[in-house]
Amino acid sequence: VIINSRHYFFVFLFLIGHFVFAGTTGKLAGKVINKAIGDPLIGANVMVVGTTLGAATDLEGNYYILQVPPGTYSIRFTMIGYQSLVINDVRVKVDL
Repeated sequence: VIINSRHYFFVFLFLIGHFVFAGTTGKLAGKVINKAIGDPLIGANVMVVGTTLGAATDLEGNYYILQVPPGTYSIRFTMIGYQSLVINDVRVKVDL
């Protein structure tokens, strides 16, 4: 059996990267729905104002924005055909 040491080194570096960032950032997650009828909004844009962080909702209207530095943010929700919404003072805490 021949072991490729470069392969193991890559896996080791990959795992180290995950531990370095563990516990230093938080996440935003939620669901975007049509308030009038309760249906999920697929493909709505969710942006953290003042950053490059954001996501689009999935088939069930869910969104996940990972690796958000702790702090207080405004979150902007946009979708074609709907009025934009901004929610202020959203607090992000460190994931434990």
